[in-house]
Amino acid sequence: FPSHDSSLTQGSMFAFDFEENISDNFITWSQPCHSKHVRPSPTKLIGFRPKKSNKKYCSLIGCEWPRYAFRIQASPISGQTLRHYMQAIKFYYFLKPEIKENFRVKPYENQGWNLRQRFIDNIGINKVYEKQCFNHVLSKSLVVVVTYPETAFAESMLSGLPTILLYPCNLWELHPFMQPLLTTLKKSKIAFHNSKAAAFHLNSIWNNCLS
Repeated sequence: FPSHDSSLTQGSMFAFDFEENISDNFITWSQPCHSKHVRPSPTKLIGFRPKKSNKKYCSLIGCEWPRYAFRIQASPISGQTLRHYMQAIKFYYFLKPEIKENFRVKPYENQGWNLRQRFIDNIGINKVYEKQCFNHVLSKSLVVVVTYPETAFAESMLSGLPTILLYPCNLWELHPFMQPLLTTLKKSKIAFHNSKAAAFHLNSIWNNCLS
């Protein structure tokens, strides 16, 4: 059973082991944490590097889930999408003016909440990327802020760009196997669950974030 699983927090708890229970083997990019997990090389990421361009933006990678829940899972569902959105907006308003001027958002594809338009209404159309390609966004970014602990976070870290992970921890079921890694990321001021703390950290390093 193939999986597009490079989530930091869920491990085999994404669907409460349902996929493991119905399969002989479960292919995953994540560190194996179940007897059926098989981890091949993530070929998608071989040679992954964003092209060099005009890197000056603080780019926030948004997330969005379907408007209507269709399964039980260990991650946000339905209206909990708006908790992520509001956390991102609060983060923006705690940033110093210099960063706000260079702040851009890459919304997730519309899943019924139309967060792209909500970002435009809240912070302005000039703050939202028109071109949605993830590699394009990375090529423009000085710092990346990812708002969910999945593939985008892994790819941003792999790109070599300074990366912050900001998400509401109570909406994501943490697999015990992943706890030491998350603890390390928090101590290193990479992972945050509080908008104000994440913004203040970025404010303090913005002028030297590549050093």
